[in-house]
Amino acid sequence: SLSVSLSLCVSNIIHLGLCCFALLRLQLEKALSDKRRDDELNEMEDGGKADAAGQKSNKPSVLDIDPWENGGLMFLRRPSTDKSPAKQGATYEDGKLNAKQHLHLKDRDRRPSLERADSLAADKGNYVPVAYSQSSAARAQSHHSSHNKKRSEKKSIRSKGFWKGLVSSPGDSKHYLDEKDPNYDPDEDVQHYNYREYSGPKGGSNGSEDGKTFDKGSEEEMKHFKSRVELDLQEFLLCGDMVDFRWSVEELATPELNHLLVKKAVLLGLGRSQREREMISQLFSFLYPKVLTAEQFFTGFENVLYSLDDILLDHPQAVHFVSLFMARAVIDDILPPSFSQKVRAKMADGCGGGDGVDAELVQGALNCVDTHINHRHATERLLRCWGSGAGRDIDATKLSMHGLLNEYNTSQDVEEASHCLSSLKVPFFHHECVKQAVVMMLEEESIQTKMMGLLKKLSETGLISDHQMSTGFHRVKQRLPDLELDIPKASVKFDKVMQEASACGVLAGIPAGDGHSQAPEGPPSGAEDKLDASFLAFREAATNLLVEYFNSGDAAEAIVSLRQLDQSQYCGWFVKRALTLAMDRRPKDKEMVCILLCDMYNDVLAMKDVEKGFTLLLDNMDDLILDVPDVVTQCALFLARTIVDDLAQPRFIEKAIRDSETNSASLECLTYCAQLLAARHAAERLHRCWGVGARATADEHKEKMKKILEEYLLSEDVAEASKCLRDLSATYFHHEFVKLGLIMVLEKKGEAEKQLMKLLGELSSTGQLSENQIQMGFQRVTNNLDDLCLDYPDAREKVMECVEVAKAQGWLVQSSQ
Repeated sequence: SLSVSLSLCVSNIIHLGLCCFALLRLQLEKALSDKRRDDELNEMEDGGKADAAGQKSNKPSVLDIDPWENGGLMFLRRPSTDKSPAKQGATYEDGKLNAKQHLHLKDRDRRPSLERADSLAADKGNYVPVAYSQSSAARAQSHHSSHNKKRSEKKSIRSKGFWKGLVSSPGDSKHYLDEKDPNYDPDEDVQHYNYREYSGPKGGSNGSEDGKTFDKGSEEEMKHFKSRVELDLQEFLLCGDMVDFRWSVEELATPELNHLLVKKAVLLGLGRSQREREMISQLFSFLYPKVLTAEQFFTGFENVLYSLDDILLDHPQAVHFVSLFMARAVIDDILPPSFSQKVRAKMADGCGGGDGVDAELVQGALNCVDTHINHRHATERLLRCWGSGAGRDIDATKLSMHGLLNEYNTSQDVEEASHCLSSLKVPFFHHECVKQAVVMMLEEESIQTKMMGLLKKLSETGLISDHQMSTGFHRVKQRLPDLELDIPKASVKFDKVMQEASACGVLAGIPAGDGHSQAPEGPPSGAEDKLDASFLAFREAATNLLVEYFNSGDAAEAIVSLRQLDQSQYCGWFVKRALTLAMDRRPKDKEMVCILLCDMYNDVLAMKDVEKGFTLLLDNMDDLILDVPDVVTQCALFLARTIVDDLAQPRFIEKAIRDSETNSASLECLTYCAQLLAARHAAERLHRCWGVGARATADEHKEKMKKILEEYLLSEDVAEASKCLRDLSATYFHHEFVKLGLIMVLEKKGEAEKQLMKLLGELSSTGQLSENQIQMGFQRVTNNLDDLCLDYPDAREKVMECVEVAKAQGWLVQSSQ
């Protein structure tokens, strides 16, 4: 027993030492990875400095940055790339390519520099000028620029996941004049190509745009600062460009007056809607600490408190809103948690605000701040203190519209419904409200009169335009096959609603050439005028097939149904239809489509069908944006996921980028997709792009793979094992299957060893286990040989034998050793 105890102690000590060694190794690898990443960021910041002036620039790459750098939710917004300025002597094609990149994928923190201006002046004949920003009348007076700025900025998590153009993320300024806009004026486009040299901050005085200078600390300088900041804040609330606002503040070069910016922003937000207040809170988080320090924010909010008695004359709810602004700043780590105590202490010492301050009013506001901060779940509440995200987030906006329609159905208060709809400030998305109202009328005929009265009133007042009204009805018309499953005789009811809408003047009729993405979709050839009866029958059957699959989740039944249709020439259209239907559904349904395409691949779908489906989707993307505002992001995620699943080749992106038009949404989508694929750990992240709850966890996959191997040893049925592995829909994780098979070889003896190697060889010959996944599996086992030898003394010899067998049979290449 003594020898057994000693052996157990020695074994435990060895295991403990190995665990400590593994932890130290992980920490070292993390430190090396962080250092390598810091070096890469430094190289990006100093990029271009080492290039010779006359060196030719290669084709700009779209794989410059890591779109996942700030967390797992970074995919919700589209990052921009980092390009070098145009070189002298550029050809016309180079200039056109640079114009395409800059119109859609602008630099994070760069404005046109003096070198770029010289390049334009030297090559006017063959270079396409780039419009770097679209602005209001205020920006037409001043074009801000930046000189030698660092590109690595602190980004707030509150700036993610918002609609483009409402609250832009840092560096995501993509506003440009669209030549297809019916209101496009060519003369107006000229004013955006003025380049000037950035002179930098002045040492002893601050200058205005008309050449006037002010002495430091003078009253004129303060007035100029306030007027400029007010104009810049108003412009920011219109375009949401945080980076441009930062440049404006830095150009003023008056850090001693920055506390006035805080007060001016808060006062401006008091008279605005919840959406603008949320934008201001995000702006504060973005400016801290690079532009405004904690002391400047402290002074700015302190001045707001001391002016509360005057502010209340114009804004009766000022105490409530100001306390929310300050509590939100505390949650965002801008103000210290002891802000209230410090202000009270200063007032007690007689150092705060002077004699004219209403101490009781200030004390009440500070009490409100303390209440907000100390409340249960304070962080989650204050992050949504300005609303649920309606007007900024698509899903929240849909819920808000559904809520206001339900409230109107109860109260029949048209004014309140109009106020709620206008407060969302999304006139481009009003067709969603029309769509939901029409669907409610189809579901319950008793409310048809009330809802039609609301739509008539909103149409007469101009709150919902004729185009948005037609778009809403059109979307319902295209979804009638799906609605028929839930609403009996939906088509008949919709015809009655259309007739009543036309009679009331709400709808003059849906234009025939409306051009929406789902109206009517043609075969893969794109010849919509040659639709034949076979394609129309296939379209209806395929749509019903997909809807049934969303409800049941039975991929095998969907495969059988598609095979029975026997229309392989339309499989590309089927892929496009599956993607477009999923875009307007839950993340779970999007994940189901990815799994369905994996299951259908090499059975009823070929790689050319998948690529053809994405080609059709990219061609119609500019129209699809009307129905799905975030179609660019969703399509990029679908395409990246498809490439990770080996359903399409990466070269498809390269070819599609060459074929894309300038200023098109498809170019932006393809560029973002390339960035997603170039990011670190792209495969694992993309397989969780629709949420961690949409798929099985890694431990669940490991357990299922182990059961597949154990069942195979009992039945020796390769076909059944292949089917079970394919049903997991985890092609990126097949290296774990190879690893588990090799470990089971070490555990089993005799005939089981040959059976497992036969299974791996068969799966490799059919292409189910890719060459890369097999190499990774063997490499993982080889790297863990030291640990495996503790449990299996002959592990090294066994693994080497397996490697030789795999090499001899041709399913393991030489480089895997």
